[in-house]
Amino acid sequence: MDVEIEKPHVHHKPTGHRRLDLVLPITALFVSFVSILIAWHHSHIMSELVHQNERIVEAESLPYLEIYTSYLSSDLRTPTLRLTVQNEGVGPARVAEVLMTVNGKPVPDFNTLVDRCCAPGLLQARKDSAKQFRGMRNGEVVLSRLRDRMIRPGEEIDAFAWPITAQNKQLVDRLKTGLESDEINRSVCFCSVFDECWVRTDEDRWPVAVKQCPVESVPYKQ
Repeated sequence: MDVEIEKPHVHHKPTGHRRLDLVLPITALFVSFVSILIAWHHSHIMSELVHQNERIVEAESLPYLEIYTSYLSSDLRTPTLRLTVQNEGVGPARVAEVLMTVNGKPVPDFNTLVDRCCAPGLLQARKDSAKQFRGMRNGEVVLSRLRDRMIRPGEEIDAFAWPITAQNKQLVDRLKTGLESDEINRSVCFCSVFDECWVRTDEDRWPVAVKQCPVESVPYKQ
């Protein structure tokens, strides 16, 4: 029958010097504490560097939308009323939601916008094929969809561009006045590729950060 003999535990032998025997374990404990502190500090620095690198990448992908009106075509030759959204940031902007209101009430498209602000009865006249509003068709309005669209850095999109003619000038001037006043307001919610989102309105000097873009009950789809 084999008997397993337990091996004796190894202990540090005392040196015979009382002070030295007291100092050695304290020193070992201190060295261990310093090693742990250095490891924690190194880990903290690495974490901060990773976080800073992430923020740098995000900053290098930051979109910045501007909304403005102008009165010349893109070639700066033809008198044209334009409502433009331009990305002046360094990263692409994903337009998630667009809101256009006339006297505080949202409109879904350009025809409704003109009907509410400038030409009451336009929608009904179009349904009835009435001729009295065909002057609006002189210098066809060019419309572009903003909602659910990606805008590259430096790119600009005209929500609408309406060349001004003698026939439609009075109507276009009314729309221009509405855009320059509080009668017509615009709001665009856009996000970066990292899903950081902002709302840009006529009233705010800077885009306002939001957790996510609100879902409008009546979005402007044109």
